[in-house]
Amino acid sequence: MFHKKFRSLGWTLCVMALLTSTPAHAYIDPVTGSFVIQGLIAAVMAVVAGVRSIRERVLGLFKRRRDDDLA
Repeated sequence: MFHKKFRSLGWTLCVMALLTSTPAHAYIDPVTGSFVIQGLIAAVMAVVAGVRSIRERVLGLFKRRRDDDLA
């Protein structure tokens, strides 16, 4: 029962903190923005390369091999 009180107090404090927040008036400079965009593009390209690699391996399992390739 003691832990439930602390848990409910924690949730109450979190909700109060979110409801009473004020605008931060934050600024993101162009270098930070371009760094984020570069990271997103790199992540997309990594996923594309990974999917392509896995697709080639799966298709390679079903591809018929010639006798020349086995020797």
